[in-house]
Amino acid sequence: MWLIPNLIIALGLLIVSGVGFLAIKRNSYNWWYAIIGAVLISVLRYYETEFIQYMNQVFAS
Repeated sequence: MWLIPNLIIALGLLIVSGVGFLAIKRNSYNWWYAIIGAVLISVLRYYETEFIQYMNQVFAS
């Protein structure tokens, strides 16, 4: 069941990009958002394989 963990990861990235899109559309650029977004994406990419394996075990049982 590989689809569900990947959709969960995609949902997180979609939320981050949606908030970024709204900030750009309103011309309210914020360095805190850029820093936190970069850290969240980096952490996600670092633990992505472990997270997917864990979620596969959760949804397989």
